[in-house]
Amino acid sequence: MYRQKRQWLIDYRKSKGLTTTKAAELCGMSRRYYGGVELGEYTPMIRNGKRIANALDFDWTKLYD
Repeated sequence: MYRQKRQWLIDYRKSKGLTTTKAAELCGMSRRYYGGVELGEYTPMIRNGKRIANALDFDWTKLYD
């Protein structure tokens, strides 16, 4: 089943002036995986959620609301 897109994450990334490629690079993951998280294709494991949150500077629990 296709999950709801994380528009807040897309907007947040864009507000920082980052492309999906650059955001993925900062997170240490592939662009495909990072983009899939934004689009709701993947719910990241907690360690990956923390990597995304640390790289983009937000509370990691927001990914699981």
